Amino acid sequence: MNQTIIPGGYLVARRTPGRKVVSIPSAELKPYDRYGPVQEKMYWQPLNYDFESGAGNYILRLEPGAKSTPHTHTDIEQILVLDGSLKEDDGQVFGPGDHITYFPGSTHSSSTDDGCLLVAQVVKHYEFTEPCDEEAGTK
Repeated sequence: MNQTIIPGGYLVARRTPGRKVVSIPSAELKPYDRYGPVQEKMYWQPLNYDFESGAGNYILRLEPGAKSTPHTHTDIEQILVLDGSLKEDDGQVFGPGDHITYFPGSTHSSSTDDGCLLVAQVVKHYEFTEPCDEEAGTK
């Protein structure tokens, strides 16, 4: 079993030719800094992720009270909620097993009251509709 560190100091748990395995329950999550400033109460582990284009998959944990910066999708993003609940700014709440697709042009922010663990797949970076505060990582 080989362990590899990829850019950003993220650990790839096991790698064999043609396959990579990351154990989600034991994955080491780091402060969510995908766009520079750390987003408060959010932690992630890239699975297959290209930091330059923003394309790929990652695990994201939101602690209770976390809220994402409002943003607009420039391409498709898909979310699978694994644990807890994810609340959209329109009041819709998603739970374990819910799969959400955000289409190009959709604008939203997400939050959680009780915490949430999800897997995200993005095609490329999205655009923030409000600035991200450098210190707090939020608006």
